[in-house]
Amino acid sequence: MMLPLLQSITEISRVIETGGSRPVVVLGSDVEDYVCKYDYKNKLIQEVIAHQWLQSWDLPFLPGALIKIREEHIPSKILGGLIQIANFEKPAFGLKYSEALSNIINIYLMNGVVTNRFY
Repeated sequence: MMLPLLQSITEISRVIETGGSRPVVVLGSDVEDYVCKYDYKNKLIQEVIAHQWLQSWDLPFLPGALIKIREEHIPSKILGGLIQIANFEKPAFGLKYSEALSNIINIYLMNGVVTNRFY
């Protein structure tokens, strides 16, 4: 199944500090929040392939989408380092945001069980 192609409809609401790729949270045109990775083409294709494998193996996964984050939705205060306007010229890979999963991961991060992980 192909991933839906969505657009951002509001400004990026936050950057998730992972110690790595710094994914962003944005509201998609389906009115759902997505945690989006936007860097390095080869990493994004790996994310898409992994997502498709999970689906084909009937394993649980969060719904994904390719999301075009519009330039006017990128606040200047987050630019710098890994986050550059050029990174958003292509669609980002996003997973539907899960508050419950986010809370679980934060507990693991605080206790040092996992480090540098993406939702």
